[in-house]
Amino acid sequence: MKICLVLSLFTTVWAAARNVPPEGAIIVAKSGGDYDTIGQAIMALDAGRRINQTIFIKAGVYDEQVEIPTLRGRLTILGETSDASSYSENVVTVTHNISAGYGDGDETATIRNAASASRIYNINVANTHGPGYQGLALSATGTQQGYYGCQFQGHNRTIRAQVGGTVLFARSLVSGTTDIIFGDYARVWLDHVDIKARQVSQKEYITANCRGSSDDPSYFVISNSTVEVSQNWMRARSAFLGRPEGSYARVVFQNTYMSDIVNAAAWSPWSSNSSNTEHVMFGEYGNTGPGSQGTRASFATALESPIPIADLLDDDYESWVDVGYLQI
Repeated sequence: MKICLVLSLFTTVWAAARNVPPEGAIIVAKSGGDYDTIGQAIMALDAGRRINQTIFIKAGVYDEQVEIPTLRGRLTILGETSDASSYSENVVTVTHNISAGYGDGDETATIRNAASASRIYNINVANTHGPGYQGLALSATGTQQGYYGCQFQGHNRTIRAQVGGTVLFARSLVSGTTDIIFGDYARVWLDHVDIKARQVSQKEYITANCRGSSDDPSYFVISNSTVEVSQNWMRARSAFLGRPEGSYARVVFQNTYMSDIVNAAAWSPWSSNSSNTEHVMFGEYGNTGPGSQGTRASFATALESPIPIADLLDDDYESWVDVGYLQI
């Protein structure tokens, strides 16, 4: 078993290129590594000791489901790349093809991450099942998780954030069709994230916050990001920023560019039979682009100021967030 013992706090690890594994890291490679699958590397981690461990994944396509368990220490997973500052040059892809038609929805996730205080960098994560049943790319069920320079691609429900804690996505891409980002209990901050909608029906929804009561801490904030199409033929005004799967849903888009795929109303009831809109907080502040214009739904809120990141992720967020990715 090869373990990276790092006693200091997390520090920024992005650079122009990341081609050399850090000393002591577990190396995953199609050939020449410590292991040839990510799952094997995860199994080699020491889950019981309060130590920092690192996995470095070399270029390749890894067709597997990856389940990261709870760990006592911190975990960093690094994907090889020629430009670690964004997702555009990623060369590591984790992919799988499964949907809820074959089991529980959460069990469809290509990556299921239950490890708190974990960071994943420059990995493409895809569920290739296609339209139909729910098929997750990522299920995040730990707190203080950070995803940097990653791509998450799916169709029906791409990312599930379901934890009484905090999750951050930065300099990443999220693509899907319906309820692309969903879940409850989690406080989720997306910063400089490109959200690209695909169309398979008359209406598509970017978020489906499931907050079901005033005691549920769930809150999604999409900040300094973009909302565009993943296909040039997608109809204008066919996407909504969100709909409330829970009757106390909370979602804010702020300082975000919106193309004309965003419907003028921007926000939708949950369904024709159950609106779930009485207690929602669907807010916007400082957005730009043609999709930011129009008469919003009656249950939407025009905010007078943006939501500070510390309000969502707590005052100590810099102790676990790689703030370099917020400032590039």
